[in-house]
Amino acid sequence: MNSTHSDDRNVTLKRRLINVFKHFYYSRKKRFFRFFNENFYLKRYPDVHAAVEKGRFSCGLEHYIRRGQGDGLLANFPYETLSSSFYQEISQVQDEWVFLKDFLASDHQMKILPAQHPQLSIILDVQANLEWILNIILLVMKENLPSFEMILIDRVGQGARSKDLLERIQALRICQVNRKENFVTACDRASGLAKGEYLLFLEPEILFAPKSITSALECITSSHDVGAVGGKVVSRNGVLEEAGQFFWKNGSLVRYGSFNSPLKPMYMFKREMDCCSSPFLLTKRDLFLHLGGLAKGFKTLQASLADYSIQLSKLRKKIIYNPDTVIISRRTSEGFLKRFFLKFSTRDRGVLCRRHQDWFETRYEYKEENKLLVRLPRSQIKILYLDDFVPHLFFGAGFPRTNQILSGMVHLGYFVTFYPMNSTDENWSSIYKDIPREVEVMADNQTMGFDQFWNERGSYYDLVFVSRPHSMKILKSILLKSAHGVKKPKIVYDAEALFCLREIGRKRVMGEGLSPEEMTGQIREEVQMTDGSDCVVSVSENESKLFLEHGVKKVHILSHSAPVIFSKNSFEMRSDILFVGRLDGLLSPNFDALSWFLDKIFPLFSSCLNEDAFFRVVGLNADSHKGLEKNNKIRVMGAVADLKSIYEGARIFVAPTRFGAGISLKAIEAAAFGVPVIATSLVANQLGWENGAEILIADDPKIFAEQCLKLYQDKALWKQIQQGAFERVKREYSENVFLSHLKEILDAALER
Repeated sequence: MNSTHSDDRNVTLKRRLINVFKHFYYSRKKRFFRFFNENFYLKRYPDVHAAVEKGRFSCGLEHYIRRGQGDGLLANFPYETLSSSFYQEISQVQDEWVFLKDFLASDHQMKILPAQHPQLSIILDVQANLEWILNIILLVMKENLPSFEMILIDRVGQGARSKDLLERIQALRICQVNRKENFVTACDRASGLAKGEYLLFLEPEILFAPKSITSALECITSSHDVGAVGGKVVSRNGVLEEAGQFFWKNGSLVRYGSFNSPLKPMYMFKREMDCCSSPFLLTKRDLFLHLGGLAKGFKTLQASLADYSIQLSKLRKKIIYNPDTVIISRRTSEGFLKRFFLKFSTRDRGVLCRRHQDWFETRYEYKEENKLLVRLPRSQIKILYLDDFVPHLFFGAGFPRTNQILSGMVHLGYFVTFYPMNSTDENWSSIYKDIPREVEVMADNQTMGFDQFWNERGSYYDLVFVSRPHSMKILKSILLKSAHGVKKPKIVYDAEALFCLREIGRKRVMGEGLSPEEMTGQIREEVQMTDGSDCVVSVSENESKLFLEHGVKKVHILSHSAPVIFSKNSFEMRSDILFVGRLDGLLSPNFDALSWFLDKIFPLFSSCLNEDAFFRVVGLNADSHKGLEKNNKIRVMGAVADLKSIYEGARIFVAPTRFGAGISLKAIEAAAFGVPVIATSLVANQLGWENGAEILIADDPKIFAEQCLKLYQDKALWKQIQQGAFERVKREYSENVFLSHLKEILDAALER
């Protein structure tokens, strides 16, 4: 009887609970569940969906509250999916939150060999969950740091369990403090014992994604003017808590990006910030000790960190937000909501403002229009760069030069937003594989078209750098619709090539030559696309003259930059013939050049090559060329990220281009690696190189083949062309020359 009564009571309670869930979710979800998305949750977790279908749970929300939240499941992620690996990493780390009670119950010991001269000292507080200490140790061990030590803050009288833990983990350094001392005082004491060049303070109960510490160390060691590094803080259900902190002039704090997707472009690039947050602070030990550690006159840890960060700033040391350092909070986004609204106490804020009044005067006023400005230093010039795709080095088609310009702008201290005019499905690790991490790449342009982007940010930038005619056309149409009186940036049109010259040349090669009037008309039409720009950047002397002849008043020349790496491989150590170029389609210059070489030139001398020699074809879409299957002396390499080893194995480089525009970056790059070039007169004229001095020239197939064989076999000629071209590249295409020209162009455009 009692059992039946108890069962009935449990069923009644369960039904009431289900009714509460249904009422709470379906009637009030918009108000109370900003961070929970039923459709997303059920779609992401099919097993939960099945359980709801079977009636085991009334809805996804019930499962999340009962189980999912405790298991770290994502409650809501209706954002772009450019990097699902990010969330896989979070899940992986959370799965490794193993409560190591078996370790404590056993007589095992954990040995960590301390470094005699550690690079890094990691400071942990044992007042936290002891299992957390063990998990942090395991995560640190997985980082494979070169040299580190771990210092545990042990509070006197903390208890037998703490003592047992410290005895079982050998070689940890112990800093004993009074049980009532706060975290700030305890950290200061621990820093006095540290031997490392850098100090890492970790807030209790956080985890971090793989390689977070390694990445932060790389960041802080990259420049002498970096004083501290922090990272991206994400709640355990995948919502961004903050991507750096900033201050308004009135002393209030901005937690940048809170309650957003951590994968949005504005949180994926490296930049300065005003203040590190408490979960993760990496700083230089000598600076920390010089400034007297964390100030003790504040009620909150965050206020002490703010004071320390401002002091670093006054010493002209940068506090860097590193997006690859990902801290995973044990809070959910709902838990963070409570913390988010905890401001500095009135007293702490007043002390900060009085102590650093001059510094706060340099901050922005708290205004809606300043929310984008606050994330960068006031003095930093902001550039918007428009091009078709994210400019990877292996793309070809002018994108390597775009990549070089981006890197140059960052090197010169400019902030750059790169907006790809075509959509991309790359993940973030792919995007930043060869793009400077300081560049903001707007890779979510599928969700925000360029019109909307410009409406929101057009007046934010000081200068727009536009590449390719269709991008300029889109920008001009938007500018015509822009409101009058709104600040408009300077516009630089970058003519990576006069594209009409390619079409004119193609028709000439195909026997469809245009009249002089038709050619002039096509050139004029493309040049007129630059109307409205403040200046034009051309890639060569020849093309800059065409712009000037057609009425453009300000034309600058910015060619390419090539790494001057003269390979030590001798003539005898090389055997291959090399072609490098992106093969976009049947009508592309590279496709025509390769086809012409394979059909008309290579068969004339391939039998004379060394037995171990191959004709190597490198470039995106190279395997699409059917002619490459005709000869067993041909090797198709496809797209190759690093060509160094391929250049070092090549004896000669061929550039059989019959039509095109701009200049051949690959010919310049080959010469920089010590590979002599045989090319058509078109390529030689673009470069301005002399036959027999820096290059060998041929337009006839038979003569081209003879030049190839001659250069391949004649060691003296090979060394002569190699040395002449290398000296030309070193003189005209070095990184310093490129940066100097780029700076002159940007200074002139900005009228500085």
